[in-house]
Amino acid sequence: MTPPEQTMRAMMRFLMASTWDDSRRVLNAHPELINVGAELIDVMLTDPAGALRGLTRSEAETALNEHRAVLMRCQQVGVARAFAETSR
Repeated sequence: MTPPEQTMRAMMRFLMASTWDDSRRVLNAHPELINVGAELIDVMLTDPAGALRGLTRSEAETALNEHRAVLMRCQQVGVARAFAETSR
């Protein structure tokens, strides 16, 4: 598996995790997502329902935007603080 494939699979695990704690575990295992994740999500937002199958367009947009905001916050204040600020 190539690095871009690994990163994309990690991103999907991050996005599809059932809790923020699970998303945080994925992020801790794949810290590269902090730097490239927001850009990947921006690409996914061009077809949110296609990116997150099984969700309506609105649900997918909401999920993608929430996760993008968390990644951006991780860049600003670090993973621990960013996830402490989330609730789900």
